[in-house]
Amino acid sequence: MKTLKIINGIVWAVIAIVLNIMVVHYWGAMNCPVKSLVLGCILFTAFCVCFWFCINNHFTEIERR
Repeated sequence: MKTLKIINGIVWAVIAIVLNIMVVHYWGAMNCPVKSLVLGCILFTAFCVCFWFCINNHFTEIERR
């Protein structure tokens, strides 16, 4: 189960990095202000953290059984 938790963390970290790169690339190409880029990165990182936490919590509950 520990391996699954590590893989889960790595997967969501990679997804967050890719999403942030895409936000900066595409939103920057549309001349969005820096404030929007920062808030977009924070938003998408928060989504990834929430999904990571939910899946990690599910693995923890399975371990307790």
